[in-house]
Amino acid sequence: MSDLDVLDVVRLFDDDYPALREDVLTAVLDDLAGAEGTTTDAYARARLGLDDRSPLPEALTRWFTESEPAGLTAADRNRLLMVRVWPVWQSVDWRPAVLARLRESGRWDEWCHLVARADAAAEETRHRLVVPPPAVCAKLFLRHWRRPGTSAQVEMVRRGFSGPEELGRAVRPFFAFDVRRGRENAAAR
Repeated sequence: MSDLDVLDVVRLFDDDYPALREDVLTAVLDDLAGAEGTTTDAYARARLGLDDRSPLPEALTRWFTESEPAGLTAADRNRLLMVRVWPVWQSVDWRPAVLARLRESGRWDEWCHLVARADAAAEETRHRLVVPPPAVCAKLFLRHWRRPGTSAQVEMVRRGFSGPEELGRAVRPFFAFDVRRGRENAAAR
């Protein structure tokens, strides 16, 4: 089991992960801005090519839920946009900072246990369950994050996935576990 396995299980199955990721990446963003002697907002505007006078370009609004733009100040909107499009604008690897926070959370053993359960489910179903290709895994998994006022794209970037292919590759080792959880949840109802 690697740290990245634990990171993936948290990204996929922990409802609190998007807030944790946003908090960690905001701190990293604050550090990057401070190293350049500027504010986080000025740093974000410069990196995004935005100014205070113009509305947010339509192409950038897709990174927000329906309600977020109206409820955020311009500075918070710019910060959140930077956090969500991290791989596009910044080459700094966010994973070490997030892993450090996960280790400090007190839940590391719980998440390791989930990885072990996923490994066991994959082993137990190896010859009985066909794991679909990444694109299909992603499409099936996105049902967990479906909520009113948001999109699949927003929900993926909130968890650090750049798109369906990356999500699908992360889901594949956990596919049998996800199927088993779905059956257990259906039986419990």
